[in-house]
Amino acid sequence: MGAITRREIQVMGQRISFLEAGKGAVVVLFLHGMTSDATNWNETLLALAALGYRAIAPDHLGFGQSSKPNVPIKPRTLSDMIGPMLKALEISSVVLVGQSMGGHVAGLFAAEFPASVDGLMLVNAGYGLALTEVNNVWDLGHADQPGGLWRLNPATRCESRLLLEAVFYDQRFVTDQVVDEFFAQRLAVRDGSAINSIAESWARREDMLDSILGRLGNSPVLIVQSRHDRVAPLQLGLRLHDGIPGSHFVVLEECGHAPPVEIPGMFNDLVIDFLRQIGK
Repeated sequence: MGAITRREIQVMGQRISFLEAGKGAVVVLFLHGMTSDATNWNETLLALAALGYRAIAPDHLGFGQSSKPNVPIKPRTLSDMIGPMLKALEISSVVLVGQSMGGHVAGLFAAEFPASVDGLMLVNAGYGLALTEVNNVWDLGHADQPGGLWRLNPATRCESRLLLEAVFYDQRFVTDQVVDEFFAQRLAVRDGSAINSIAESWARREDMLDSILGRLGNSPVLIVQSRHDRVAPLQLGLRLHDGIPGSHFVVLEECGHAPPVEIPGMFNDLVIDFLRQIGK
């Protein structure tokens, strides 16, 4: 099994840090969600590399070890970086997998550059849909509990625990040690500005996927949705499926918002099955 390596390239004058495993001709590009980074995909990168795929997972601009420019980061900002990144890496097309916010970014890119996308997998990606009209979008957002948007940027140990409890179905993942490590990471990583600006963009309903869902059926599309996702609930995944022509829909049981972390074996099997079904 190949190792994961971390590399850096310059894209639009910004440092983009990314993880890579494998050397195959078929490239699978993984886009992480909010309050996380490329390391969420570690298990999946290794699984695909072992089967002869080239798997790449960048830290989005404003996140992880990538540059953090002094501009408001929006989902469109992140999708605008994908094409130049692929060009810099001399990659003509990819199978695109996006989880949560990364699914929104993946959908924007796929709609704009369909020739560059051989297949699209959207995982708990309901944040790409316009928010329901409410009196206070900051209190509700997409989530089925108050605090849907602002809780994505925890500033205390207690808030860090609340976010982890919402992300994981299996609460055994939320130990005191994990909470401490997550809170320490939140204090160190300096992605709070990007999280806030993306949440504000969602609250303003900018560049949402609703109006372009019909353009996402140009390549094979798989919607993966956790039944017990408390961050982007099941009904949002169903809306994605209903809006994308020819898309396939899979529901994951006993899993929360982050399947690559919570159930990596089952999730990896889904990715591999999708690749084989589309002839990759």
